[in-house]
Amino acid sequence: MGIYPAPLEKLIRELSRLPGIGQKSATRVALHILKSDKGLAQSLAESLMKVKEEIRFCSRCFNFTDQDTCVICENGNRANGMLCVVEGPGDQLAIEESVYSRAGIMSCTAFFLLLTEWALRT
Repeated sequence: MGIYPAPLEKLIRELSRLPGIGQKSATRVALHILKSDKGLAQSLAESLMKVKEEIRFCSRCFNFTDQDTCVICENGNRANGMLCVVEGPGDQLAIEESVYSRAGIMSCTAFFLLLTEWALRT
């Protein structure tokens, strides 16, 4: 039995499951949500559900998008002859945010699928 009411304990447990958020940080975030107006909790819940319902992988590079292809792949100024392979969409976005990259950036999953498709054609 914890020191907080059961719903608050559950929120703290759920928040502490997120990467980089330990028990203390989860408690601080949960208490902040509790002290804030109901609008914050509602907006947070809606944003979480919207992300899970609308975000998918780009059909070309496997970046996160809410359309068939992401805004990076749609950019006509990208250098088509260059490719940077990263582990996943998080790494891909970090590179995009740190410096403007003209190279195409592709997750390992997308790169593997591309190689497999190429191998099947040859």
